Amino acid sequence: MPRISTGLNDALTRLPLDKGLRKAVDNQRDAICAIDMSERDLLSPERAGPVSIIERRAIAVYVAALHHERELVDRYLTLLAKSDGAGPVLAHVIEAEARRAAAHHPAPHLPAPTSRALIGERLAVVFAHIQALLTDDRRGQARTLGWSADALGVVSRIMTLIIFQVRMIAGLRQCAIARQNVVPLAREGYSHDV
Repeated sequence: MPRISTGLNDALTRLPLDKGLRKAVDNQRDAICAIDMSERDLLSPERAGPVSIIERRAIAVYVAALHHERELVDRYLTLLAKSDGAGPVLAHVIEAEARRAAAHHPAPHLPAPTSRALIGERLAVVFAHIQALLTDDRRGQARTLGWSADALGVVSRIMTLIIFQVRMIAGLRQCAIARQNVVPLAREGYSHDV
């Protein structure tokens, strides 16, 4: 079983980065800690407001799974499964629906009727809205029955946070891979010419 990261800081610490990339990450430690605090505030608020804690964490799982970022998916699945009133079954149904939606992307994908019954109409509607936002489908964005403007603002902030983390992790991972394939410059007196 993979070790579940507790935040972006932990996820970045475990990336296989060379000395230069590790130093770049370390130089941004304060910003990374601020991102972790924002995540905690969004996904585990003291007062949930118009979006329940289960919904917040379900949205995080869904967005991370749509972007195929396994480490984030695992972290949010764990958070969701530990939520009062949720559990591992709900968490895995949401992940499965996100995987199906990602496989059909950019075509819209609605949760299967059995999944819809388990996750509820409210989450099904917001998942369709998230897909519409990610594909720039204006008509789909307008179908947000049961979600207030304040609630959709929370959804947007969660999406922004997760997508930022996905891009940061994926970008650093790609930099690390690219740096492994760079031929070092010849030291003085040596040549790469054969």
